[in-house]
Amino acid sequence: MQLILNIHSPQEEDKQVIIDPSETLVFGQGMGDDVFLKSDSVSFSIYCTDSYCQIEQLESAEQALINYHSFDSIRLKDNDSIQAGEAVIKVIIEDDQSLRQSVLNYFQKQARPFYAIVDTAQDKTLYSLLQENSNTRHQCLFEGKYGKQVATAAPYLVQFDLAGDLLLEQLIMQGWGKHWCIYFNANGSFIDAYNQLRQCLRVKDQRNNYMLFRFYDPRVFNQIIPSFDQEQLQLFFKNINNYWLEHIELENLMHYKTHEQELNYQMLSLSKRKQNTKVSKSEN
Repeated sequence: MQLILNIHSPQEEDKQVIIDPSETLVFGQGMGDDVFLKSDSVSFSIYCTDSYCQIEQLESAEQALINYHSFDSIRLKDNDSIQAGEAVIKVIIEDDQSLRQSVLNYFQKQARPFYAIVDTAQDKTLYSLLQENSNTRHQCLFEGKYGKQVATAAPYLVQFDLAGDLLLEQLIMQGWGKHWCIYFNANGSFIDAYNQLRQCLRVKDQRNNYMLFRFYDPRVFNQIIPSFDQEQLQLFFKNINNYWLEHIELENLMHYKTHEQELNYQMLSLSKRKQNTKVSKSEN
């Protein structure tokens, strides 16, 4: 959990302050204060734990307000507003669930049809989750007798038609960061995507023997796909426009696409934290 404070004051440039768990910062005009506020003689402290952040008034000529109400000591909530003289401080509380919600919001804005490959081998609850959402189209990428034998621990192609699809929400809010899925959108039909992806399941080793390629594991995809040649990229991106998958850091999203037969990929940050804005007690 992190507390992000966006500070706006007419007397100075806007700035952002981040407070981590087990950290306390003092705001005011005193020489020893951690965050200097030019506007009026207001002084308060904020400390954070793993589960909450608390703001307390300190002795000063004027008092800060929370959402235009007075307080002595109170827990901060997401979207609170702190009024400190002429300065207005917007409160953002960023934890794992809020980051997952940001991922879900991002995916809900993507073009349809929107797909995932769900690896039910990653968690024993995933197969049941698919069965509970039978209205969301899905099909195992393994066929025949083998597909039936490993049905509860196999990759499934899933198509999300609506932005409010319950299964998409469940996969993101419960599974983001657990290597459950990769996500993509594509041209063509469900069957077109299914047939294309089945061609990607087998690769040849150095002895020319076929082996299973678990590209639908985000850790494998992130490691292997950037090394593909043009022929391999064509196989993976033929009708698929974009792939999105988790990064080792929960707040980051990897995005892969091709342009003129070349792979383009980037890491997107869904955090509301700006870069290089950490304020520590050694700074004034």
